[in-house]
Amino acid sequence: GVLRCMLRVSLMATLTAAASLSPKPRVLGVTGGIAMGKSTITSLLQNVYRIPFHDADQCVRRLYAKGGPAVAPVAAAFGDVLSEDGAIDRAKLGAKLTHLEGAARTKAFERLDAIVHPLVRKERERFVRDQTCWLVGVDIPLLFETGAEGIDHTVAVSCGRDEQRRRALKREGMTPAKLDAILGRQLADEDRVARADFVVETDCYDKARARGQAAAVVEELWGASSLDEAAPCRAVSFDLDNTLWPTWPPIAEAKNALPSLIRAHVPGAAAAFGAEDDDILKGLAAFERDRPILDMEKDVRHDITARRRVVYRQLAEKYGEPVSNGDALAAAYEDARSEATDAHLDGDALACVASLRAMGVETVGALTNGNAHACGRLGAVLDYWLTA
Repeated sequence: GVLRCMLRVSLMATLTAAASLSPKPRVLGVTGGIAMGKSTITSLLQNVYRIPFHDADQCVRRLYAKGGPAVAPVAAAFGDVLSEDGAIDRAKLGAKLTHLEGAARTKAFERLDAIVHPLVRKERERFVRDQTCWLVGVDIPLLFETGAEGIDHTVAVSCGRDEQRRRALKREGMTPAKLDAILGRQLADEDRVARADFVVETDCYDKARARGQAAAVVEELWGASSLDEAAPCRAVSFDLDNTLWPTWPPIAEAKNALPSLIRAHVPGAAAAFGAEDDDILKGLAAFERDRPILDMEKDVRHDITARRRVVYRQLAEKYGEPVSNGDALAAAYEDARSEATDAHLDGDALACVASLRAMGVETVGALTNGNAHACGRLGAVLDYWLTA
């Protein structure tokens, strides 16, 4: 049982492979303008690929906190900028800077940068030295503006200008004037993209494209890495279908549920297709065959649920429903497919995971094509569920 399952499992020396991979990790700098989606991508790289990250914004918060190394020099340079507890009050400091104009504002920002950036760089370098994995990430909003010393590879997170402004102006306290002032200090997005080694785009409604682009970055860097073949295996990833459960029974159960889901979320389509379940399934198949293929689909081909969401959005639009109903239909189908897997889980699957942990494997997860999400007994014992 356990041995059979372990013989079928797809093992990979994952991105956290071993402390001895390299005496000096390579450094990946992630940058992007305000509201471009940088936090989304760094979170993905941290939580899915287990890449440790130094966050420049969080570092500045520590430097500005009570007793922080930046408090005294910033207060000496800019006067009344302290809160009641002795920390830097960022609102007070921001007001002093933004109320200035022209050369005076530029000079003030340069003075602040001269205080803060060396402190951030010092902490970042210490953070990198303390890491033992093959790749370390650093989140630097002004990476190209302040210099990329010590950065081996760069990623620019990007989105369209209109989408950037829409996101930014939703933030509490943000105004058009304040946003323009921030953008005036940041490199133009097209210049940042031109200088970066890699680009991840976040303006598509479906984050599958951004996930795929981020995965391609990691894949390329991993493929070029120098690995110690003697390094111990610290993580295992399962290829789920036909490994821990059979592929077709869960899909068949989800397909049987699909007519009811269409009736609930896109009733106009259900009415047009016919009253019987088979009529609805045949109508959906014909719709999928004849629908126009969108350009963005090439960017989500790695994720079945994302591809299905495109189709169901088109279905909702055609039959007079909001696209959110198409999103809801895709989510409901994914739930049905995912929940069905638990009933078909191989009898020795959970024992296999437990055996790997007993052998000293630190992290056990799953690779999926997006057709199912973490749930049930298997979801409860795995550390990650990665869309390939």
